[in-house]
Amino acid sequence: MKFSQSIGLLAGLLLSGGAAMAQSAATDPAFIQTVSLQPGSDYALAFPLDTLAVYQGAIASTTSSSLQVTGSPNWAPNNWAGSIPYQVLVLSGELEGATFPISANGPSTLTVAFGLEDRAQLAAGDLVQIQRAWTPSDLSEMADLPEGTQLIVQGMNPGTGSMQTAVYTYYVDYGWFDGSFGEADSAPLNRGAGFILRLPAAGEATELVMAGQVPMTVQRMRFRMPAGEKYRDFRFGIMSTEPINLDAAGLVDRVEAQLFVYDNATAGINKLPAKTLSAFPGWGWYDERFQEAGSTTDLLPGQSYILRHFDAGVDLVYTWTWLPSYLQ
Repeated sequence: MKFSQSIGLLAGLLLSGGAAMAQSAATDPAFIQTVSLQPGSDYALAFPLDTLAVYQGAIASTTSSSLQVTGSPNWAPNNWAGSIPYQVLVLSGELEGATFPISANGPSTLTVAFGLEDRAQLAAGDLVQIQRAWTPSDLSEMADLPEGTQLIVQGMNPGTGSMQTAVYTYYVDYGWFDGSFGEADSAPLNRGAGFILRLPAAGEATELVMAGQVPMTVQRMRFRMPAGEKYRDFRFGIMSTEPINLDAAGLVDRVEAQLFVYDNATAGINKLPAKTLSAFPGWGWYDERFQEAGSTTDLLPGQSYILRHFDAGVDLVYTWTWLPSYLQ
């Protein structure tokens, strides 16, 4: 698999779900990343980019299930709820980088799911943005995918902390469908979530052209590790246009963990990790030969990884945050 990248002001090419750009929304630099795909192979991928912002403003107040923004945006009822999934991205404050799916809205209020986050950490004046969530339909619009392509999403439900796996299948003339043959074109993909794109052997080589906004805020993800569960696997990708060194990423600080690195240049499905790295708090990352590996391993934009957390003996909600190097 080959990656190619370019940056430019491509706002006209970015998808905003058909909603008009709010006057107060900011336009950040745009970015394109191209991934070469071969038939009969799995690709461990993640969107490293954000979708085009459709609103940007500040929080006025919050309740247990909603937030109100300042000013009078005068949104139409449920303008940000429906068949197109939208989410709130926090741009400043203690919860910078957190995202909350929107289920309803009033003229200046948004009904959201705070999930594992503590909404008491949100403060009046914190900046927020509304953006469309990535969906399976974005993948089929960004590439000429063959019939029978599968999208496998493995991760944590951000609202409940439970683990879930979803498999969506693409039909050229009809779109994406789940295992019960329910329409899945607009199934939301969480910000920073990783996935497997599986091309059937009968297909042809193609290119996936991922276009979006350069991430201009912290990446924040929360991992829930219940006591008594042997381990949990979290598939993720980095929200950045540049690689990040594994040591600098700060993925692990309290519990032992492993990182599974997959080789997208190798053909085949159900591939084993090309590299397994182990983390020991206070010591760092080591490879299978117990050689130091954190300083020589980079997490690459557009690629997904599995972080395996082991039982720490207590219920643990682990928060991972980091700021892309171009914002430091």
